[in-house]
Amino acid sequence: MDAAVQVPAPSASEAALPEAPSEPDVGFAPEPTPKELTPEHARGYCTGRAELRTSRGDVNCYPYRCRAGRCLLRCTSRTDCAGADNPKEMAKYGWPLDCADSSNECYPLHPRHVTGPRH
Repeated sequence: MDAAVQVPAPSASEAALPEAPSEPDVGFAPEPTPKELTPEHARGYCTGRAELRTSRGDVNCYPYRCRAGRCLLRCTSRTDCAGADNPKEMAKYGWPLDCADSSNECYPLHPRHVTGPRH
């Protein structure tokens, strides 16, 4: 026994499509960061390993550390990089980074150097 299900037709207000916007929606476009809040120009005081507080707001220095009230812009040793210094710090500071001698840039350490050799 086949019973047909009766579904009422939508009312005129339910079936009406919304009007097309007069201008296309291009989505959210963030405003450009003020020059004073870029790692290259920001000055203030360090509130964390890679955080700098200025009078205009906070600046993220990652992948470099914050030192002496400014973001480092290159590294000469691993201690200039903002990642964790050891595996115990990873939850707070992220994956450990090292400094590339050739480019003076911080890069993620290979997992073998972070966790040690597997036995």
